Amino acid sequence: MAKREAPALFMRVAHGGLVPSSPYDAELFSALPKGVDLEIVAKHRKRSLPQLRAYWAGLHATVKATECYPSAEHLHEAIKFHLGYTKPLKTVTGQTVHVPDSAAFDAMDANEFKTFLDRAQKLCLETYGLDIMEREAA
Repeated sequence: MAKREAPALFMRVAHGGLVPSSPYDAELFSALPKGVDLEIVAKHRKRSLPQLRAYWAGLHATVKATECYPSAEHLHEAIKFHLGYTKPLKTVTGQTVHVPDSAAFDAMDANEFKTFLDRAQKLCLETYGLDIMEREAA
């Protein structure tokens, strides 16, 4: 079984230093042990980082409030599956199943991701009565 990776931590360059990009990132950052070395890979994002962070904060809040899934990552996969963001996978026995597709920056452009977010927001409002995009990310 693969070791689960820690959630990505997004930082912004500000006044010669790095600052968390959102309140969620600040929570992750403050939980790091003092003196820990970090590997930083600079990437320019075309999609809205605050929008993405609000989405993940909303998923975490929904899981915490409803216990609908074990984690925000599980809820994210379920949302993608329910909304039809899937790809076919042929199993070793020849059966074709559908698995959730990627919503990564290189898999969805800004317009596609905005459509996904709108649909995910509507689904969570209808299913859990919670607005996943309500929580401010920046």
